[in-house]
Amino acid sequence: MEISADKPISFKWQNIQDEFKKLNSDLNVVYLRFKDSNGHIGIYKKSNEEIIFVPEFEIEGVKFTIKKSEGDNLINFWKEHGSHFEFCVGKTKTMDKKRKQVDKNRLKNPVILGDET
Repeated sequence: MEISADKPISFKWQNIQDEFKKLNSDLNVVYLRFKDSNGHIGIYKKSNEEIIFVPEFEIEGVKFTIKKSEGDNLINFWKEHGSHFEFCVGKTKTMDKKRKQVDKNRLKNPVILGDET
């Protein structure tokens, strides 16, 4: 997705990610790169439902607009940022895999040893 601001920002990109997550709690952000007044955000949803998101929001008086990246803009994104995007997504997949392994090793029922559970 392409994200743009109506003016350059004076705060960190994490503020953008936090606000986007707050407004779109059912989506996961796997990639966000923002400089001056535009950038890209990569999102996914764990279910197969259509991805619906809030396309506009405001932080500290700066208005942000998000739209789907298509055509030449999408091709240029992959040329310029594809390897970084793949790195970020790969990192997320590895973290998800580790979480599943931890859950798999967790006991389903409590164990009682003496007076302790």
